[in-house]
Amino acid sequence: SISNREFANVAFTGQLYNVKDAEGNVVAGKYYFIDHTKDANVNYLEGLSQHGAAYNFLNCGDTIYFDDVKDATRGYLDLSGKQVTDTTYVFNLIDGLNNEMFLTADVNDTLTIAKEQLEFQLDNATSVTANGWTKTIYRLKIKDANQIDNDYKYIALDQNHKFVAKYEEDVTSDPSLTMAWFAFKEDAHANGAHYYAMILTNAKGEALQVLRRQPISNEMKVDDLCTSMGTTTTTIFDIKPVKSHIYVQLADEQVYVPANIQKEPYQAFLYEDAGSVYSAGKGMNFVGVQPKNVTPEAPSVYIDLAKKDDYRPLYMFVVDPDSVPAYTFCKDGNIEAPHGLNPSCGHEESYDGYLAGRFMINLQDSVDLYENINKLQNASIFKHNNKTRLAFVEAIHKGDKLYILKSDYTLGLKAWEKKDSKTVIAIEQDGHKYINPKYFKDNEAFLAVIDVTKADDANKAAFALRRVGFEGDGSAVENQFYIETATTGYGAFKGETAAWLKEEDGVAVLAQKANKNGNHEGSDDAINEGINQATPFTFDFENATTPTENETIGTSAISVVATDGAVIVKGAQGKKVTISNVLGQTIANTVLTSDEVTITAPAGYVTVAIEGEPAVKAIVK
Repeated sequence: SISNREFANVAFTGQLYNVKDAEGNVVAGKYYFIDHTKDANVNYLEGLSQHGAAYNFLNCGDTIYFDDVKDATRGYLDLSGKQVTDTTYVFNLIDGLNNEMFLTADVNDTLTIAKEQLEFQLDNATSVTANGWTKTIYRLKIKDANQIDNDYKYIALDQNHKFVAKYEEDVTSDPSLTMAWFAFKEDAHANGAHYYAMILTNAKGEALQVLRRQPISNEMKVDDLCTSMGTTTTTIFDIKPVKSHIYVQLADEQVYVPANIQKEPYQAFLYEDAGSVYSAGKGMNFVGVQPKNVTPEAPSVYIDLAKKDDYRPLYMFVVDPDSVPAYTFCKDGNIEAPHGLNPSCGHEESYDGYLAGRFMINLQDSVDLYENINKLQNASIFKHNNKTRLAFVEAIHKGDKLYILKSDYTLGLKAWEKKDSKTVIAIEQDGHKYINPKYFKDNEAFLAVIDVTKADDANKAAFALRRVGFEGDGSAVENQFYIETATTGYGAFKGETAAWLKEEDGVAVLAQKANKNGNHEGSDDAINEGINQATPFTFDFENATTPTENETIGTSAISVVATDGAVIVKGAQGKKVTISNVLGQTIANTVLTSDEVTITAPAGYVTVAIEGEPAVKAIVK
């Protein structure tokens, strides 16, 4: 028997006979057949259809061969991963009229076709396999009304066989409503585009009926699956992904530069805090949020890119950044001449550049570590009002990894810069502090090594910027964002398991689903918060500075001035000047022929090295 894989009806039952070529040789895999199904033709000897060409039944004049389908999902829309969790779609009707009509829900929440676009999320993608083929079925979730709250509004089937948009809790509690599952079967393609029919299935993926646009009402209703797909005009759609509007995508010129992270709607800034009443004496540089006229230190942070992503890019925030270019070093870790940095000892190795500094992290790992030791004392160091704090810690960003130093190691050139500490720095040269690469090999100096490209529980150093309002909506909150981080995982769309930075008493803490409580009354009840308790921020690039540079930097009688698209060097005639970007790549290398030279440079953070002078950092606008 041969059955149709979608509709389960038997297409053929009978015998198969070998086909021979003109020389009488058997053609492998090709057969004649005698069909014994009820619709079979009877003119076996003549090989003609008694019904004429209008009927597409099999007969003994035909031949059949079997070709293995390599792609088990062929013919169906098969989405997974970020295509499901991180993307919304519009359904553009394809009817040959080019009138831009879309699948939407009308004022009565009825699924229909209209000119208004409605974005859908293909939710709860489930892969089902039967008879050697696989298809993915989905629930259609309507895009949430705002960027924060999850509406849980889905397409369901009511008692009148209408498709309606209803809240999930209503579908669950109302027996007259059934959650609709859909598969999307490819019905046509042209110019590289694929167009799909909507197939109503049950939760097991068994095809039930096909959806068809009604000619007058434009409502989407069901027709008999086999009949409609074979004998009537099928309603098909171009299912188009929509670019994410949920997370901020910083422009190239907004990365690798300093910025003030400004609290909205008041003029207060996120900054490195080691001296406030909530931070002094605790041995850590915590994250604070204070008005500008109160903040004791410059509020600017350096923006570093952890992961470039079309949906949810990840960024890191750094104080006292040092962008070290690629270098060579004695592979034995020997720092004495002729060994050490850029040695002539004959056994040097090349090492990639890195960014060193104090990186902002959330301290949930530290809280978790001490919860089972002494939650009222040890863990409380990392908490404020029983909520997890954030801090700036010494670390190195190299490749995809962030190397966080142990408390008894430091980025200081001299060990005594940090009491009872050992330094990982081998030498200071050209304004950079070069790390002895032996520490990267044995990891003895690092408390943790984090893959900052991953959106998982372990990544406490990279942050996403979740929009408060929709991009381009012209609202007061259009440019505002929440700083999102990991606690027990990331909640795509639903936002249930991520955490967000919140200002409380001038202290940066995490608003999250379960801040473990440990008060003096012995209560262990969790403090449950979410994104609605988070603090909105914006970036201020124009007024940003960094702790290690000013716009004009003096080096002996020489000055370096960063300006729009260039660096101006004065007083260095006859000297060699090298300018490198944040990645350590040389972007200018020249000998100055006059007392004042303007050197073109891209916007961003650059290092200017002048022959015989210490290197300086500058920000090109």
